[in-house]
Amino acid sequence: MKSTHLSNATSPRAGLLSLICVFITLFSCAYLNAQVFTANIVGYVNVPLTANRYHLVSNPLSASTNTLNGAVANQANGSRAWIWNVTNQVFEGPSVYDAALNVWSINYPIPVGKGFMIHTPTSGTITFVGEVLTGSRTNSVAGTNKLSLLGSIVPQSGGLSCHRSDQNQPGRVESKPASLR
Repeated sequence: MKSTHLSNATSPRAGLLSLICVFITLFSCAYLNAQVFTANIVGYVNVPLTANRYHLVSNPLSASTNTLNGAVANQANGSRAWIWNVTNQVFEGPSVYDAALNVWSINYPIPVGKGFMIHTPTSGTITFVGEVLTGSRTNSVAGTNKLSLLGSIVPQSGGLSCHRSDQNQPGRVESKPASLR
C-alpha cells in the first residue's frame, strides 16, 4: 500500500485555515444553541367580581387589544361596563355583554391605567393577560375641578391603605412596598 503525504497540510497557511474552520463551527454551534432573553414582563392579573355590585377596575397590563372585547371577555351575560368621559364629566352609555356572541355592545378602549366601572349579575373574575409596561410612565389626572378614573400603570395588589397621597401634589397617589411603610 502506498501512503500519500500532503506536504502543505502542515504549512502555516493550512493551520490557519483549519483554525478558522474550527472557529466558524464553534461560533455557529454557539449561535444556534444560544438562548434568547427578553426584557418583557408578561403575566396575568385576576380581578374578582361580586354579583350585583358596581366595581371600579383599571386595566393593569398591555395586551395586543386593549379594549373591552380584547381584555374583558368571558363575562356573565348582561354584564355592563361604563367608561368615564373626562371632558364631559359623565359616564358614557353602558356597554352590555352578550355571552352567546362573546362580545360587548360597545367595544370601549381601555388602555393600561384607564379605569372603568363594571356590574355583573353573577360573581366572576376578570383575567387581564399581557405585558407589564416598563420605563418612565405617566397617567395624567384631568386637572382642576375635573374627575378622572385611573388606576396604576404597574400591576400592584393592595387597597388604598397601602397607598399614600402626596400633600404637595393633590391628586397624586404613590404606592410603597410593605417593607417601606
